[in-house]
Parts: sequence; structure tokens; C-alpha cells
Amino acid sequence: MNSVDLSLDAVLRNHILQVLEDCNWKISGAKGASELLGLKPSTLRDKMNKLGIVKPN
Repeated sequence: MNSVDLSLDAVLRNHILQVLEDCNWKISGAKGASELLGLKPSTLRDKMNKLGIVKPN
């Protein structure tokens, strides 16, 4: 069996990371990740904190 983590949190984390990378880590505003994900910027930040998503240096 494949050992890929398909839990909802893992899938959500990977999707948010991909969108953030596509947006150059722009969270809010036009063409920001929150807009593309259909979330308020504060909700996206809360989800990022919960899922341990931090902008790389």
C-alpha cells in the first residue's frame, strides 16, 4: 500500500502551500491566496497556523 498521507489536513496543507507558492506568498488582496481559495485572509492565516504553514526564508 502507498504510504502517502491522504488525511484531510495533509491534503488541505498541500493545497494551501501550492496556492501560496503560486501567489508568491501573497495572502490578501487581488490575486492573493485567500481570494483564490475563497477564504477571508484571517481564516487563511488561522488555517496556516493550525497546519504549521510558515513562509520560508
